[in-house]
Amino acid sequence: MAFSQRAVITTSPLSNDAEVFPFLAGQGFPTSKRPVWQTTIKRAYSGREVRAAAYTYPRWEWTLSWEVVRTSTAYLELQALYGFIGSRQGRNIPFYYQDQTDNTVVGQGFGTGDGSTTTFQLYRTVGAGTIYSYLDPVLVLQGYPNIYVNGTLKTLTTDYTIGINGAITFTSAPAAAAALTWTGSYLFICRFDDETVDAAQFGGVLWSIGKLTFVSVKA
Repeated sequence: MAFSQRAVITTSPLSNDAEVFPFLAGQGFPTSKRPVWQTTIKRAYSGREVRAAAYTYPRWEWTLSWEVVRTSTAYLELQALYGFIGSRQGRNIPFYYQDQTDNTVVGQGFGTGDGSTTTFQLYRTVGAGTIYSYLDPVLVLQGYPNIYVNGTLKTLTTDYTIGINGAITFTSAPAAAAALTWTGSYLFICRFDDETVDAAQFGGVLWSIGKLTFVSVKA
């Protein structure tokens, strides 16, 4: 099974999309999530260091657990999880993931017009509201976004198109100093980091899963 990356996922509800990680009601808390950076460090005999960042933005890693998953005919939750991991062939084929706490932006800036540039990358702000914030690219959209130039809503296909990896291409270059903003929802492109899942039966059709780890895929 090949993975065909999409620019926008319009399936509603998401649970009907075979490439979207299934949400199971018995998901436990806390869920672990962390950004992963990579830096190359060269150290001289004197102890002085030279450092070079390999990533301009991080990979993200999630670890989920489930206190209860069911296998009854009415709730095929464990079967769905096994089937989804199998459909991805373990770590081989990517999938889409909706982070329940990180999936929407409102009035997010994604560039400033210069009168000649027509293609801009969509972003989300990590650390919004703090002095430590930075921009992280959005690679796949959930539903069609609202795109604004200087606060004016633009029309899809007439004023702009949406490309792979969150690229917005305007039919006419936004004017110099024009503020570009967007409102909408997004997903993460991920792959499994674990190729096995340990499910423990504790009663009849009731099972628990200790952890399942996956990471975001960079463009």
